[in-house]
Amino acid sequence: MALLFEKRLAVDDISHGRRTGLCPTLTLPSSQRDGLLMRISLVGGAVGAVECGLIADLAERHGNGMIELTNRGNLQLRGIGEANVSEVVDELVRLGFGTDGARTVTISPFAGSVERQARNEIVAALDLAGYAGLSNKFVVHIDDSAGRTASQRGDIVVRLRRTGTATVRLDHLGEAELPVDDLAGLITAVAARCADHGRRSRLGDALAASTPRQFVAELASALGHPLRFTQLPESDVASSDVASSGAAAADPSPSAVAVIAGPATARLDPIGVLAMRRTDDAPFFAIASVPLGRLDPTTLRRLGVLCADHAIAEMRLTPWKAIAFACATEGQATDLLVGAAQLGLAIDRSHPSLGVVACIGATGCWQTELDTLSTARAIIAERSAHGLRSTVAATVTAASPTTNGTVHVSGCDKSCAFSGAAVTFVGRNDASGFERIDAGDR
Repeated sequence: MALLFEKRLAVDDISHGRRTGLCPTLTLPSSQRDGLLMRISLVGGAVGAVECGLIADLAERHGNGMIELTNRGNLQLRGIGEANVSEVVDELVRLGFGTDGARTVTISPFAGSVERQARNEIVAALDLAGYAGLSNKFVVHIDDSAGRTASQRGDIVVRLRRTGTATVRLDHLGEAELPVDDLAGLITAVAARCADHGRRSRLGDALAASTPRQFVAELASALGHPLRFTQLPESDVASSDVASSGAAAADPSPSAVAVIAGPATARLDPIGVLAMRRTDDAPFFAIASVPLGRLDPTTLRRLGVLCADHAIAEMRLTPWKAIAFACATEGQATDLLVGAAQLGLAIDRSHPSLGVVACIGATGCWQTELDTLSTARAIIAERSAHGLRSTVAATVTAASPTTNGTVHVSGCDKSCAFSGAAVTFVGRNDASGFERIDAGDR
């Protein structure tokens, strides 16, 4: 199996400095306050019922027992001991995890066979190109047909059309329409230009080294036909060879470009029973949110059993830290939600944990001495006990038009856990407590 971005690294290669923001991988975990942080990249967020139990065992035996859901639909194991890294990696690789494609080309958990085929082709093209200099944070995301993960962040975001074309959104450049057959070529061309600028370079770095017009002209040259991006200044378009590609018109359905371009706060992430379109592969999904995006080994193990009991081969993690189960009937989806609720997951919008986000805080980060998780749990408890009479709940309700009721507890002003509009409690530098900052004040 070819490795796109990094070779298997020995434990001696792990950085022990207190550098924050380092993106961990399976084969190169990052050193944190609570031990090593290891990320398990999942294709479409999918993890099998059997694998749930095995990952839970690894977290229990070799970590501190905290299993995190990430904003890209992956799992992270915290507190891995340095002496145990090789054993954990070997076991997860044996289970089929750890491929570069899973980390680099993410896909909506609701994607169908057409999107999955496109992803396979993109992964194969990147694998063949072998860009060893790409950043571990470089990501291509493939949305589903209804745009349910349209707010997912990525260097490149792709959505396929019924017209045989694809809408591609490039960070800083906007959207372009092109034939599906050109997707792999465009993405490898972008990856090549990013890799040219160093190990941690991404699309913004490649753009900063030239002009948008020059960058798009290079992509058009690689494809052999012109391209036009919506955020490229008209003056640049007029003065270059970059023009409309003449591709087929965009899908005129209401959920098309408007959803892709809209801000994350303009839509609510689905929870509960989701009825799919007739063209989707599964008729229903049961979606349950994981409070604070963190599981313990016992709960993960029981989720695997829940899948097995309902004859579901896998569960899928969403980018909004929920778990989706593909179901054949609405009744099966309802039964799954009942089981998920019994495990402590949120299955409707009345749950007090919904919209409460927190970073790891002093438990695992050197940037703060504050216990963010306990503070977030206290907010959830206050919501549960007092509802709208709660000070926090009232603040969130007042801010809901712009925040969707989101409360963000951050140990410091880096706000690593959440970047959208929220009522934010930011840890003071002197570790004396939190300052509340309303959505419009940041």
